[in-house]
Amino acid sequence: MPPTASVCILWAWAFLSLAGIGRAGRRAIGLRANRPDLILYDFWIGFVLTLGLLQLWNFFLPVDDRAAMLVTVIAAVGWTVTRGETSAPTTVLERLLLAIAIAIVAWWTARWSLGPIRNYDTGLYHLPMVRWIQEYALVPGLANLHGRLGFNSSSYLYTALLDAVPLGVRGARHANGLLLAVLLAHSLFAAIAIAKSRSGPRAADLFMLFLLGALLSQPTGNALSGMSNDFASIALALILARTFWEQIDAGNAQSELTGFVVILVAAAGIVVKQSLGILAATTVLASLLHAYWQRGRVPRSTIAGLAVALFIGALWIGRGVVLTGYPLFPTMALPVDTDWQTPPYVVLNTRYWIESWARAPGLHWIDVLENTKWLGPWFSRVSLDLQTEAASTLAGAALLAGIAVTWQRPPWNYGLFLLPTLSALVAWFVTAPDPRFATGQILTLQSGLWSMALACACAKRPRPLAIAATAAAVLLVGAFAARHSHIAPPPVASWRQVIPRPEYVQRRARGGLQVFQPTSGDQCWDTPLPCTPYFRPDLATRRGDLQSGFTLELAPACADWCESATVKPPLDIGAFDCFHHWRTPQLSGAIRAMGDIGHIGLHTPTPTHAALRLRPLSIEGADTASLEIVLNSRSLGSYWLRNGVETTIPLPLGPNFNSIELRLRAEKPAGATKQGVGVEYDVFEIVAAKAVG
Repeated sequence: MPPTASVCILWAWAFLSLAGIGRAGRRAIGLRANRPDLILYDFWIGFVLTLGLLQLWNFFLPVDDRAAMLVTVIAAVGWTVTRGETSAPTTVLERLLLAIAIAIVAWWTARWSLGPIRNYDTGLYHLPMVRWIQEYALVPGLANLHGRLGFNSSSYLYTALLDAVPLGVRGARHANGLLLAVLLAHSLFAAIAIAKSRSGPRAADLFMLFLLGALLSQPTGNALSGMSNDFASIALALILARTFWEQIDAGNAQSELTGFVVILVAAAGIVVKQSLGILAATTVLASLLHAYWQRGRVPRSTIAGLAVALFIGALWIGRGVVLTGYPLFPTMALPVDTDWQTPPYVVLNTRYWIESWARAPGLHWIDVLENTKWLGPWFSRVSLDLQTEAASTLAGAALLAGIAVTWQRPPWNYGLFLLPTLSALVAWFVTAPDPRFATGQILTLQSGLWSMALACACAKRPRPLAIAATAAAVLLVGAFAARHSHIAPPPVASWRQVIPRPEYVQRRARGGLQVFQPTSGDQCWDTPLPCTPYFRPDLATRRGDLQSGFTLELAPACADWCESATVKPPLDIGAFDCFHHWRTPQLSGAIRAMGDIGHIGLHTPTPTHAALRLRPLSIEGADTASLEIVLNSRSLGSYWLRNGVETTIPLPLGPNFNSIELRLRAEKPAGATKQGVGVEYDVFEIVAAKAVG
């Protein structure tokens, strides 16, 4: 069977299964509706309910073909009990045209999903996480093996489910493509609604139409490629906005259905991507307030939605505790005392890398989080990456302002619609301002402003301006498409690309646990489990088998790449990065070679007295050198170093992470022209730690 056909069949199974579960869930709380795009909303309801089901399932069993069979059976029941409902256009011609359009969308998206995986993190931890879910029930302390395996995203459960369907394709590769196809279907239904409208287009329909260009450009980026949860978060953010827009739209007869969907999609947004928390919470709050203002009470369906959302959230928090010992990893809030709890300095190291990489990719977090020097380069980079989106957003805002002043004042609910998005963008900038973490919010703001402007313009002369609005949306689609030179799907030659399995070595921890480590780079890809790019000698299983989980018997010397470092802190101090700004040792792995600047990152939960003990083996071009020690941006003074002479430098460490900068100044002989300074140490360690007080 051709690969494209296999992918489309897989998607047909997944779509019908999730929509069937959604129909069953909707009918269970007494929600009935009759609208052409009802099946799309059933899909999203089923998507959320399936995430909850798989979370519960994975506590006890791996997500394999048995889970796929269970989903199929529940979906069949859902379709059976709702067989009397209609959810399609009324005329035969409309159904035929819609079926052709959806077939084209599915074929185009499937072709793109068969292309190369360009998302780096898929090889780093996405695929390994999916494989753990497929082969084992939820494993305690998985973050001790590899910190990024502690990222608790339920999208990997959905991805593993698609991979369990035996159709000759790796379903995990195509999980995001189905979500894109459903979003495009929403835009098709919106276009039909605008074309048939006699009273002017609704803002919610215009919103989806203005998103069409951005959706068509998604396959050329990295979010859709591979198994990243970034695109799932984008899709959920856009559907959340679309559904909320429908709920608050004046005269919307389906506000009870849309209010229910808003709550479920918000819950899915949190369990798929923790960074959507502010957007989800503010949207739910605004939805509840609007429902109360509109009806004077909160509908029973909304209360049912809140109960389901809280149950799914509780399962998600439980998964986080099992994976890491923290409910909201990589934050340290509300830690749970378990024998598999991830060490605090590993948690903080992971969190700081996320925050710093979002500000200044490629730089160590020690150089980024302590200052605001990243702001200028960040603004230049983001301005370049988002120049089209920024220009379109400003144009939409200007058009809305002009129409509001000269023609039609916008309804008050427009501000209510923008409130969650603006709140989320503020939180995004403060925490981790990488554009990929806010793509959904940025597109919501852009398309929301345009849809508001044209909805206002159509309010007085609906029919002619509805046609103009549709034409403007088509032009905007062309503007987005022109930004990318490869809208056409990849060639046939790329169809049979396989997921790599890099060369690896076997490493044995002190307790006898055998792990696999890539020989180069940090991507495990399809390497046998357990695989980690960060070997920790003190890693062990809790009860002798992988299913029992992982624990760290002793504190590791470093959080990531530092297993061979000579910086060996005491057990109550963890090192973040012993190699930062350090040279490759020239004599042997036991020698620490330092340039004119070196960094050490240390962590201690409480204020602690420690000391840095070092003995130079050689100093470039000199017998002596001056070494200034700067602890947390505060100078501790300078010390003279001599070859073969041991020096001890006190370190009054504060709680949490400590940044130690070593600034070397060598005394060069007269007439020396050699540039650069360096020193090699045969003793370099942290010693004599004790708590203050």
